Amino acid sequence: ITIKLRPRPSLNKLKFEFNFADLAVKGRDAQGNTLTKNLISKIDLKELGASTLAARKIWFDDVIHRLSAVERGTYLGEFSGDDKILTISQKGTYRLTDYNLSNHYDDDLVMIKKYKTTNIVSAIYFDGEKKQFNMKRFAVEASPNPVKFITEHPESYLEISTLLKNPLIKIEFDKRSNERDDEVVYLAEAIAVKGVSAMGNRLSPYKIKNIELLSPVEEEVEEVIETNDQKIIEDSPIIELENVGNGGDLSNLKLEVEIKATKQFDTANQTKDKKKRSTKKSNEDDVQTTLF
Repeated sequence: ITIKLRPRPSLNKLKFEFNFADLAVKGRDAQGNTLTKNLISKIDLKELGASTLAARKIWFDDVIHRLSAVERGTYLGEFSGDDKILTISQKGTYRLTDYNLSNHYDDDLVMIKKYKTTNIVSAIYFDGEKKQFNMKRFAVEASPNPVKFITEHPESYLEISTLLKNPLIKIEFDKRSNERDDEVVYLAEAIAVKGVSAMGNRLSPYKIKNIELLSPVEEEVEEVIETNDQKIIEDSPIIELENVGNGGDLSNLKLEVEIKATKQFDTANQTKDKKKRSTKKSNEDDVQTTLF
């Protein structure tokens, strides 16, 4: 804090700073230390330090669009220190804020999450100038101000945004202009992660009627396998479905997910077999060396 003193003839220094980190922690019954014996004109907060308290559970109340420390609304997680909250609006902007309970958020939020430095945003937006849907993926860059990640045209708008690692979308084409069947696209495979200012790639040259987020997510989990009284930790893929749209036909999607999971399992087994054969051959070579 910065302390400003009232002017007096005997005072040469009318302003000084005090850091609460230099103050020893005492009991709650302690009277405390004297800040100054002179008359104070004003006290300003110069810098807000990181909290030394335990992590705080935070909820988002979507009725009043404010944060809450009571169990009301959407649970965001536990926050402490310099943790941030990531919000994405319908206007195609993202913003990083602290977790102060006095924060107020816009009514057009489409996402509010606890921010992680590894967050990758996958987005589909309509470009009002070119009259087409674009897709893009970008890493969230720290900024004190809202960041626009779609074009500035007044008719541009955000269609879909997600933080899922491998989001899946279903594209339904306009049957009046073409007879194409619906397409399923893995965004992580269709486009690489680029800068937030990149326009992205065109989603399809054909006229689109509807875009739906199906979002199968492939997570890596640790599986412990007991082998010769030793624990070996291996990565095992698990595929789950989230945010599946109502009324969608999931037969093809389930088949595709099962095939992908089977391929991953077969690949993992082949890798383990190769390791076993390599180890066995190495052991035989060692035995032959000892024989001679």
